[in-house]
Formats: sequence, C-alpha cells, structure tokens
Amino acid sequence: MFLLEVSVTEFSFRGYNEIVNCKRGTERYRAYRDCLSVKEVDMLPNGRGVGARLGDVLLVNVYALSGNQHRRERNAFFADVTVPLFQGPLDRVVLGGDFNCVLEDSDCTGSANTCQVIRGS
Repeated sequence: MFLLEVSVTEFSFRGYNEIVNCKRGTERYRAYRDCLSVKEVDMLPNGRGVGARLGDVLLVNVYALSGNQHRRERNAFFADVTVPLFQGPLDRVVLGGDFNCVLEDSDCTGSANTCQVIRGS
C-alpha cells in the first residue's frame, strides 16, 4: 500500500512491515505484508520518492511538487530526480503516488498542470 502526506510517526498494522521516507513532516509510506520479501529499497534524499523490489516487480511511490509555479521543478523531478528509483529490470513496474500533474488538459476538471516529461514529448 502506498501512502502520502501522512502525519503519524509510525503505523502498527499487524502482519505488515513499513518503509518510510520522511522530509519536512510529510512522510511517504509503503506498507507490505511481513511474509513478502522486499529488497533493494531506494529512497530519494529529498523525501519525495521510495522504490523497492518485490520479486521481479519494481514498486515506486513518488510525490511531485504541485502548482504551475513549480512546473520546471516538477519536469526535472520526473526527468532526472526519480531516475535512481528505476534501476534494474523494468519489465514490471507499479508506479503510484501524487504526480500533481496530468497528461492532457481533459484529464482534470480545473486548471491543468500538464507534464511533457511524463507524456514523453
């Protein structure tokens, strides 16, 4: 399970382990069953991402900056900053989080923060 912007310091889900990446009081959590073998955990130094392997599946949880004023930083985040989370085989990836942007204007009901880096154009 991927959680973002959680303000508690620890969870106590019976039968689960957790991975936490915390900066500025907004934790990024990943909780997983304690019977699962999660390895190769990587955390972004800025606290905005966590990656780990569960068998041959790469699990990545990210939290990008929001708002039009952060468009450049958000593009750099997806183009450069998150790269260390995507190491090794990439055949099976589960990507979750709060991207604070959309692919097309039609993907939102308000003002669109499109991200060309994610679109690949």
